[in-house]
Amino acid sequence: EMVAHRETAKTDKEELSELMVGKKVRLKVDKEDATPTDVVLSAKNHSQYDSQGVKRLKDVSLDLRAGEIV
Repeated sequence: EMVAHRETAKTDKEELSELMVGKKVRLKVDKEDATPTDVVLSAKNHSQYDSQGVKRLKDVSLDLRAGEIV
């Protein structure tokens, strides 16, 4: 749903977030840095092909740690 039209140079992130959510949004949250711990999922050099055989991911590697929000 289109709620507004703004020129990029004439708006800011506060106004854009309010337009998207429908109310003022706190953009800064006061909290401690996360301290993720053990690796719970690891993927190394993963590639993925679509149904036509086109490679969509090439050698993607990642580690997910307990406590992370992804």
